Amino acid sequence: MRRRQALDMSQEELARLVGVSRYTVSNWEIGKHFPKRYLGKLEAVLGISLEPPDDPPLSPEVQAVLDGLTPGQRARAMEQLRAADARLRGRAGDSAGRPPARPRRAS
Repeated sequence: MRRRQALDMSQEELARLVGVSRYTVSNWEIGKHFPKRYLGKLEAVLGISLEPPDDPPLSPEVQAVLDGLTPGQRARAMEQLRAADARLRGRAGDSAGRPPARPRRAS
């Protein structure tokens, strides 16, 4: 909301630019819903990153690849990176909800 207001943009205008209703924008702003599906469009319109703060650290090479993607592609790539990071850390299953694979025993 602060970024939208800093740009002197109404909820109606943001909704039109992103392709949703003003009611949807209002729900995002009050925290009722997270705009996952529209993350790339919101980032492009607002000129900011809306990625969660617990993203895995990225190497300069990976960051360079991400910088070359469209906002939608970047959002999908970051989702995949978060899922891979979670699997590697054993925190959760993959993005499809499957549990992490068990390590194989040495023969």
